Amino acid sequence: MTAWTTPKTWAKRDVLLAADLNTYIRDNTLHLKERVDGGMNKVIQTVTGGSYTIASGTFADIAGGLNIASFTPRSASSTIMIALRATFKASVGPSDNLSIDFNIDGTRMGNATYGSFMLAVAHTSERTAVYYTKFTTLTAVTHSIKPQWRRDGGTTWTLETLNGQSADFMVWEL
Repeated sequence: MTAWTTPKTWAKRDVLLAADLNTYIRDNTLHLKERVDGGMNKVIQTVTGGSYTIASGTFADIAGGLNIASFTPRSASSTIMIALRATFKASVGPSDNLSIDFNIDGTRMGNATYGSFMLAVAHTSERTAVYYTKFTTLTAVTHSIKPQWRRDGGTTWTLETLNGQSADFMVWEL
């Protein structure tokens, strides 16, 4: 794959050379074309037909196989978008929260206590749809990427994938 070169910032009276055109126009355009022709580097894991709960106050993997066991970026230092789309339900009312985080190669990305984001309960048994994305940079080696969750307080939270619902965990190289 052709490498991407950060385009030059031009100033008045800069001389445009054939090498500049080849690097910044031809090679960078070829880099973008190769990414399109080769297909986007992505992994999508979908879970349906189950109900998974968390009653733990510590971060744990979301059950049901909702993880990317193997993802290898094509470029040496790639921007990666990680996304989670799911529906969660709390068993009791206000004052309890659900924290979600992403774990890459055994290391969580977010805040030590709250993770990458937090859901708050407004009403008992309220369902909350979530679509969350996080961006990071990864090297071109194989990585394990997992969504994790923890509850705050006495609430049991449920990830629902029943009655035609699904949960999707997605990783894309941008």
